[in-house]
Amino acid sequence: MSIKTEEHKALKPVTIKVDPKLNAEITHALADADTLGLAKFAGLAEFYRQAWQAYIDGMPLTRPEKRRRTARLHVRMTHAQVDHWNTLPPRKRSQVIERAARTYLKTRVVRRIDYAKTKSVRAEVV
Repeated sequence: MSIKTEEHKALKPVTIKVDPKLNAEITHALADADTLGLAKFAGLAEFYRQAWQAYIDGMPLTRPEKRRRTARLHVRMTHAQVDHWNTLPPRKRSQVIERAARTYLKTRVVRRIDYAKTKSVRAEVV
């Protein structure tokens, strides 16, 4: 067995409900980041896992947006992440992870993309 498979088995599955529009925004931002060579994520689940870890580590959250439709997404998290997940009230869990994902997207991914794009534009002008 490969290490990746063993790591995958060590993760616990969690089902979250998130806005499909947010998933589309994340997918586009991750494609841009990958194109610019900034960050590589295996997919949405890895992004949500990293956003949740940033929240656990103390990342302040943005204000919640009005919730629209929701889509279910299955994410595998580490035992520590699941333990933190279970401390939240069940009705608030998806809202908190959605806010964490929005914040992580704006502060960590989009900011890098914008910086890289302005840097490349400056290099073309010079």
